[in-house]
Amino acid sequence: MPSPLRSKESGSFAYTRWEAVESEDTTDSPITETPFYSFEEEVPATSTATPAVPWPLSPNRLTRPSMPNGHSHGSQGPISPRFDVQNSRCLSISIRTMVILVMLGVGGIIGFVARWGVHRYFVDPQGHCMTPIPFQYNAEMAKHAIDTISFSSIRDFFEEFTSENDHELGSIESSDYARSISQLWREFGIQKTELDVVKTMIPVANLRDHGHVPCEITIKDVNGTTVWSKDLDAESMAQVSYSASAIGQGQLMYGHYGRFEDFHEMGLNFSGSVVIMKLSQLYHVGSMVRNAQYFGAKAVILFPDPVNHLLTGNVSETKIKISPNESLSASAKLFPGDPYSPYFPGKSKESIPDIPVISITFSEAQTLLSNFTNAYNLTTLHTYGLPLDTQWNMNFTAMVEVNLDYEKRSIRNVIGTIPGAYEPTRYIIIGAHHDTWWKGSSQAGLGHSVLMELARVFGYLRQHSWKPGRSIIFASWDGEEIGQLGSTSWMNSHSKELNTRAVAYINLDYVLTGSSTVHIAATPLFREIIERAAKSVPCITKKNIDDDCTLFSTWIDEDAAATSLKSDKLMMSDPQHSFQSILGVSTIEVALKTLAMPYPHTNSSMDTVSAIKTILDPEFKHAALVARFLTILLLQLTMTPNLPGSVSDYANKIHSDIHTFIQVNDKDLEEHDVNVGDMVDALNKFEVAAFRFHSTYDPSFPLEFLGHHEFSDQLMELERSFLLPASYSELSGQPIPLLRSPYKHIIYGPDPLNQGMSVLFPQLSGALKLARYLNTTGLWDSVRREAFFVVDALESASCVLENHLVHTYVDDVNHPMHRMYTS
Repeated sequence: MPSPLRSKESGSFAYTRWEAVESEDTTDSPITETPFYSFEEEVPATSTATPAVPWPLSPNRLTRPSMPNGHSHGSQGPISPRFDVQNSRCLSISIRTMVILVMLGVGGIIGFVARWGVHRYFVDPQGHCMTPIPFQYNAEMAKHAIDTISFSSIRDFFEEFTSENDHELGSIESSDYARSISQLWREFGIQKTELDVVKTMIPVANLRDHGHVPCEITIKDVNGTTVWSKDLDAESMAQVSYSASAIGQGQLMYGHYGRFEDFHEMGLNFSGSVVIMKLSQLYHVGSMVRNAQYFGAKAVILFPDPVNHLLTGNVSETKIKISPNESLSASAKLFPGDPYSPYFPGKSKESIPDIPVISITFSEAQTLLSNFTNAYNLTTLHTYGLPLDTQWNMNFTAMVEVNLDYEKRSIRNVIGTIPGAYEPTRYIIIGAHHDTWWKGSSQAGLGHSVLMELARVFGYLRQHSWKPGRSIIFASWDGEEIGQLGSTSWMNSHSKELNTRAVAYINLDYVLTGSSTVHIAATPLFREIIERAAKSVPCITKKNIDDDCTLFSTWIDEDAAATSLKSDKLMMSDPQHSFQSILGVSTIEVALKTLAMPYPHTNSSMDTVSAIKTILDPEFKHAALVARFLTILLLQLTMTPNLPGSVSDYANKIHSDIHTFIQVNDKDLEEHDVNVGDMVDALNKFEVAAFRFHSTYDPSFPLEFLGHHEFSDQLMELERSFLLPASYSELSGQPIPLLRSPYKHIIYGPDPLNQGMSVLFPQLSGALKLARYLNTTGLWDSVRREAFFVVDALESASCVLENHLVHTYVDDVNHPMHRMYTS
C-alpha cells in the first residue's frame, strides 16, 4: 500500500513506495538536512533516472539517512550485509545469555532441593571429621556427644554455683550471677544470648511498722492465759512467701495434709480455727492453704512430715530423716507466676490467701501437737507417727501474726539460642532455675549444673560446624522458688510466638531427688522417643563395652511386670508447670529419684553441698546419667525430620485411663444423668484418627520436607487441641470457686483440689469430687458441663489429626480403615 508523502515542491501529497535505492555519491553535494528515515519518490516512467534496485532478500527495506561529508550510519543506500551480521551477533549473544540465565535458574532450584540431602561435616569431640545427613538423627554422632558429657564438669559447675553466697531472687548477687551465665554461654559457642529482665513484686518482712517481731505464734488456754509463744525473725518468716499479712486466731485443730478429703473425712469443725498441717512434696502448699480457708480456717501452721525417707529403694540402707530442728520454705500462692502481673487481672485475690501462713520445725510442732492440738476421735490413718491425743477434745486458742510487705525487684532470666538450620522457627526449650531459698544444692544447684553442661556440649558441637535441625533454647530462670515467676512471665510475654512454634519444654528443676532410677514425667506423645533415648544411654553400672546394660534395661529389671516403658515411671508432665497446662506445649520432666519419698532436705537449710555429696550423688554420676539421656533426647527432637511423637500412645493412654475413670465413677455418673456414651464415642473417633494419622503418613520426594513439616505441625497442634476454648474464662467462666485456675488442659493436668497431683480430666474430676462430697444438686450441672468439654476436646483432636476441613473420611464401621484399626 503506497504511503502519502508531502511533495517537497508543491507541498501537496504524493504516493510513494517504501523501496531501497542505490547509493549515490554525495561527496560534493551541499549539506542538507535529511530525516532519519527517507523515502524516495516514485520516478515516472518517462524519466531517464536509473530505477532503484531493491535488496534481493528484502524488497521493501527502509533506507538509512544520509549524513554530512559521508559520515553516517551508512550511506543513503540500502542497508549493508554487515548491519545484518551485527544483528545476528546481538541475537546470538542474547540467546546465549538467556540460556545461561535459564540454566542458572534451574541449577538454583535443583540446588535448593538437593540442599536437603547434601552432606555437611563437623568435627566430633575426638577430632574425627563426620558428615552426617543433615536433619537426620545420627547414632554415631549422638554417641560422640554423650561421650563428651563429663561428671567432673558437672561437679565443677555445681561447686561454682554453691560457692556463691547468695542466689536470692532480685538480689545484686543474683543479678551478677545471671550476667556471668550469659557470658559463659557465649564462650561455649551460644552466640545469641540475652537477659530477660522482669519487674515484679516480692513479699518481704515488714520491719518498719512492727519493730523486730514481724511474725509470732501464741497459744492461750480457755482462761486467756498464754501457755506457749514463739517469735520468728524476718528470715524465718520469709520461709512462707505470699502469706497474707494479717492476724488469725481460733481453736488449734489438726488438718493432716490439707487435702480436700482430709477436711471432709476427719469430721472436725474447722470453722474459725487455726489448722496445723504436715508439709510434703507430694502435696501443693497453695492448695492446702486454699482448702483450709474454704473450710473456714483463720490461719495455717505448717511443719515437716517426720516420715523416714528412703533415697535408693534399698530397704537395707540407712533411711534419711528430717532434722527435728529443720523447717521448710514454701509458697502459699495458688497459681504460677506473678499474681500482680497484668497477665492475671483479677487473679491476685484468688491466687494469694486471705489468711496468715507460717512454717515451724517439727520439734516446735511436737509441743503443739501433743499438748494443744485438737485431734479428737481421729484414726491412725491420719495421725500415724505423730504425738496426738485423740481421746480428748483439746480447746486451746492459737494466734498467728504475719507482717509482710511487697517490694519491687527485678529478676533476670537468661535465654540462649542455637538457631536451627532447617526449621529455625520450631523451638525445643530446656530450662532450670538459678535462684534459691537457702543454699539450694539439690533443686537449683544440680538442675543448673546439668543445664550448664548441656549448654557446654551443644555449644562445642556448634563451634565445630554442627547445627541442629530445629532451634534449641536454653533458659536459666529466676524467681522460680516462690512460684515460677521468671518462667511464667517469659512464657506469657512470648505466648503468641510459642503457641505456634514451641515443640517441647524440658524441665530440669527436679533433676536429682533420689538415687534409685530415672523417673520420666512426660506427655504420652513422647513415650516412644523417651524409650528410644533410654535404650541409647549406657547405665551407670556398665562394666565393659560388651555389656548391654542401658538405662532402659534398668527400668525393666526393676519391674518384671513392665513390658515396655514402665507406666509408673512415665507419668504426665510436671503438674505445676505452665508450659503444658496453660499453653499446651508438650512437656518432659526428667528426675532421678525414688518413687516413694523424695530427698527430704529440699527447700531447707540442710540442703547443703555436703548433703549432696554424702547421701545423694557423691561422684555426680547420676547427674551425668541424666545429662546423657537429655543429650540423646535433644538430638532426637532437633534432628529427626518429622517429630518423633506417637499419637497412638496418647490414644492408648487416654483409653486406659478413661475406662478406669468410668468404672470407678459409673454409678454416680449414671445416677445423675452424666452421659458417658458421648465420651466413649469421642474417644473411639480419636483412636481411629490416631491410627489413620500414622498409617497414611507417606511424604514423597521432592517435597518430602514439606510432608515432614505438616506431620510435625499436627503433632504440635494436637496438644493445643486439648486446651479449653478461649471463650471459657472470658464468657462462661468457672462457676465453682474451688475449680477456678489458669490451667486449661482438659485431658491431663493439675488436680484443682491438689495441684501437686496430675489427674485425668482435671476439671471434670474436681467437679465430680466436690459434687460427691458436698452432695449439692447444682454441682452435678457443673459435672455435666465439664463432661461436655471433654467430648469437645477429643473431637477437636480428631479434626486436627484428619485435617477435617480438607479431607473426608467415612466414619462407618464397614470402612476399610476402621476395620483395619479394629482388627
